[in-house]
Amino acid sequence: MPVSERLDAKCGPFGNLWQAYANSLDGVARSCEPAAVGIGRWQLELMALALRRTQAWLEIPARLGQCKTPQDFLAEQLRFWQTASLHYSEGGQRLLSTALSIVPPTAASGRRDFISVGEAREPAPAPAKDRRAA
Repeated sequence: MPVSERLDAKCGPFGNLWQAYANSLDGVARSCEPAAVGIGRWQLELMALALRRTQAWLEIPARLGQCKTPQDFLAEQLRFWQTASLHYSEGGQRLLSTALSIVPPTAASGRRDFISVGEAREPAPAPAKDRRAA
């Protein structure tokens, strides 16, 4: 064992207990890593959607300032809502795929892992005894 991993002699028997506890915490952290990465991806997709919509809202005054006729105004309004529906549908699909990547595959498919046990066999009936009256 390297010198850096040796436990202090003052810890006594609790040193091994502490090391086992620390190792188990490390295992828990590693098992939670895929979920944490998935949640981070979810937040990133949500933020990207919010930024796209904020940018579209901030472009409205400049675009409406270029309108010269009511038809231009209506066309601009139609374009805004079409891009909004496009952003929301794409963002929803991305968020759904990200959410499904967070869930483990066995839980997402709804299948369970069962232990197969042989069917219980009924015991053979006891042979009937002849009863004769005397």
